[in-house]
Amino acid sequence: MSMKHIAVLSVIVLLAILHCIAGSLEPRLPGGRCKCFKQTNQFIKPNKLTRVEFFPPGRSCPQLECLVTLKNGEIVCVNPQAVWLQRLIAYLKEKSSAADSTPI
Repeated sequence: MSMKHIAVLSVIVLLAILHCIAGSLEPRLPGGRCKCFKQTNQFIKPNKLTRVEFFPPGRSCPQLECLVTLKNGEIVCVNPQAVWLQRLIAYLKEKSSAADSTPI
């Protein structure tokens, strides 16, 4: 192989390595790949909810996220610290523990 071929091959290998490194760092950037761009504190009636999901902070997103699915199929990002959501969670936990301790 000539020196020209070795130089071209070296550049290609270097670019491939840089591409791999940059790709592995991307999800760690602030804001990463969070599911929510905006979060609401606005109250949503519990009878309109079909699902409440929490996503803990991780490599892809540095913040706790809460996605609420409504009966009409719409997905809403809710602030996990919203007072109404905290009350709903406390109520559901209380209801669940009461059901678990009920004698048969």
